[in-house]
Amino acid sequence: MAVPFMPGIEMGIMIMMMFGRPGILLVYLCTLLALTLSFLAGRHLPPRILARVFDWFHLDRARDLVMDLAPLGSEKRLHLLLEVLRPGSSLSSFVTATSSSPSF
Repeated sequence: MAVPFMPGIEMGIMIMMMFGRPGILLVYLCTLLALTLSFLAGRHLPPRILARVFDWFHLDRARDLVMDLAPLGSEKRLHLLLEVLRPGSSLSSFVTATSSSPSF
């Protein structure tokens, strides 16, 4: 799991320890529900609505990425995302340079 979800992991472990098997089932089902809702929101909400939500939370880089990807087709979108993830690419150095300074 990723760093932003650490409090969720700690709470999930606490629930599993306190309630045993029913707690394990609860945490598992809640994890499935959260992942499913996240996928469906990203898949079916229009990019402009996602961009507004990101803007409301002051997530400027996420908003910009969604707006940059919105007009692209699926092949070009995948190519751009893979380019961002490739180590040493000009886009990955841009992403790491801008991510080092928090924007509150």
